[in-house]
Amino acid sequence: MTHSVTYCCVGGRGAGAEIEGDPIPLLFLGVGYVSKMGDYSLKYQVSSAKDLAIIIEHFDKYPLITQKLADYKLFKQAVELIKRKEHLRVGRREV
Repeated sequence: MTHSVTYCCVGGRGAGAEIEGDPIPLLFLGVGYVSKMGDYSLKYQVSSAKDLAIIIEHFDKYPLITQKLADYKLFKQAVELIKRKEHLRVGRREV
């Protein structure tokens, strides 16, 4: 059995700041793509661990600030947990 994980984040702007145009391919560091989600938000999506590693390397080198940094640290911990396959465990038992 194979597993597939897609990583995405959704960002938006306030009402009245409509986003125009078509989905934007290959926007961030040459990996992933952005698609429109309604009139006021975009979704950035990456579908490979290799691409995700590029993004993590970038934010380790150029840290975020404020609450975004705390959120990033939690996100990075989750990614590391998945890399070690610890997300497949319940207690000490493999699922």
